[in-house]
Amino acid sequence: MAAGNPNEGQITRALIKNEDTGEQMTVHFNPKELSIDKSVPWQKHKTSESDAPTLEFTASEPKTLGVELLFDTYEKQTSVHNEVKKLDKLCKIINKDDKKRPPMVTWTWGDKMPTFKGVVESLGVKYTMFLADGTPCRATVTLKMKEASKVMAKDTASDSGRADAEANNSDTVPPPNGSGGGGT
Repeated sequence: MAAGNPNEGQITRALIKNEDTGEQMTVHFNPKELSIDKSVPWQKHKTSESDAPTLEFTASEPKTLGVELLFDTYEKQTSVHNEVKKLDKLCKIINKDDKKRPPMVTWTWGDKMPTFKGVVESLGVKYTMFLADGTPCRATVTLKMKEASKVMAKDTASDSGRADAEANNSDTVPPPNGSGGGGT
């Protein structure tokens, strides 16, 4: 008799991982829906004057992930705020190792959904149930992420942009002996 799948019947819960620290958290309940959106920005061409204008592609935009999560600690009679704090850390600036930015985050939900890697764009928390002493024990969290392959702080991005510009300028060869480079 063949052995069955040992994970059969088990629920695979979504994981949220801080790529900078390696910390991860498992959601209490999987979401009932998850949205992934991709904007493709088009702009009316400056010379177009018709009702069906000529459109010009401007730039690529990253995908966004949106999900609503439920956290509940009522049965344990503890504060749900400890779970919310883990997500809140994903919005906080990392001040060590000169990062000066929030962390890169990965959303994983089993092997049937693609992994989503990026940054937390927004986090909204609504506390919906409290213990008799006022301790919050249930929270609905709205998480929005923006896709990214790499992240950097504003200062680092400025330095990187300057370095790129200098590298591009160094590719141009100046005319010999200060001449204008024109013919005789």
